[in-house]
Amino acid sequence: MHHGNSDSTQSGIGPSTDSARRHVREIGPTEDLTAAIIEAVAAATGNDPMELPPLHREGVDAEAIATLLDGPTTDLTVTLSAYGHELVVESDRTLTIYDAAEDWGGISTDARRLAND
Repeated sequence: MHHGNSDSTQSGIGPSTDSARRHVREIGPTEDLTAAIIEAVAAATGNDPMELPPLHREGVDAEAIATLLDGPTTDLTVTLSAYGHELVVESDRTLTIYDAAEDWGGISTDARRLAND
């Protein structure tokens, strides 16, 4: 589990460079996933959360992601693009935000496709 603003990533997850800028945030067990993502992106980018568009306008179905996270799988990672950044949400409810300019080497999964499967 990641804690605080750690700069570590799990093997095979995230950008392929060690110098990638990233922001890590724990999402509480009863915390709304949409609000947590918006607040974390706002904090990472220095924006007001109220100025960011709703997450669904970024093509992300947070309800579908929350359903996956709350399901029986205990080792799940959902990777998506939103607000010009790559976001990784893990089954332990860790959210990692990576700078969009980093090389993802084709690892990223389109959350819209995931939500529609």
